Amino acid sequence: MKNLKIHLNWGLIFFYILFTIYADTSDNSLGVAVPIITIGILFLFAVVHGVTIYSLKDFIAFLLICLIISNFFENLGVVTGFPFGPYHYTDNMGPKLFYVPITVGIAYFSMGYLSWVLAHAVLGTYQYVPQRWNKLIVPLVATFVMVCWDVVMDPLSSTFSHNWIWHKGGGYFGVPFQNFMGWYLVVYSYNQVFALYLDRFSSRTSPAEMIQPKIFWSQVAFMYAVVALEYPFLSLVGENSQIMDQTGKVWWTADMYDTAAIISIYTMIFIAFVAVVRIYQNRERL
Repeated sequence: MKNLKIHLNWGLIFFYILFTIYADTSDNSLGVAVPIITIGILFLFAVVHGVTIYSLKDFIAFLLICLIISNFFENLGVVTGFPFGPYHYTDNMGPKLFYVPITVGIAYFSMGYLSWVLAHAVLGTYQYVPQRWNKLIVPLVATFVMVCWDVVMDPLSSTFSHNWIWHKGGGYFGVPFQNFMGWYLVVYSYNQVFALYLDRFSSRTSPAEMIQPKIFWSQVAFMYAVVALEYPFLSLVGENSQIMDQTGKVWWTADMYDTAAIISIYTMIFIAFVAVVRIYQNRERL
């Protein structure tokens, strides 16, 4: 059964690669289906991987904690501007729960799960229930890993693709600085709540290690890196044109592509590389 899950994960990684190449080089005929499909692939990967590492009860707890907290803050953000800055979602990402597309919560969970696992790998701690300072350190590191993704993708998803609109723009290709502080708050909140949940309510009360094959852990790093590699690819195939944000400021898309590529290489891909190195250095536990 475990080998089947490993093969299924490879299949999802391969399908994600093929689909993103097609979506980035086609005439955009799929339209709003593109983010829905890519997020769906990430969600399936997180489910297959997560129910192997965690008990079903604990995995569902992580899913619910993530969906509830992220949806609360996102709706709060649309209504009040806190904590991200004033913005609203368009209809590009499918049906909404109140003011926020359902796919946004699924993206928070899917990439949040990858980031949570990568934090364990980078720190070299594979405790099922984080112990002592790891109750704080793992959520902090996982949140940095997650926000790296938002730093890379937000300008292209908002200013370029108009999946959401920043009302007052911002210095980072139309995205405000406040957005990234808000993201850190939201992601850290659900990571920390999950760490506390594991400590108090987990089906496993001992600090036992999450023993799985090294390749199984590495697949999370590979998927995270594949998500990041889309941006260097876009810098090669994307067309250069002018695009205007909500405030009337004009940006060049080639600058957006190149910036996203540089950041993805030196944040997300570097994190994935470090995680794989740490996984294969760990000879005792895995």
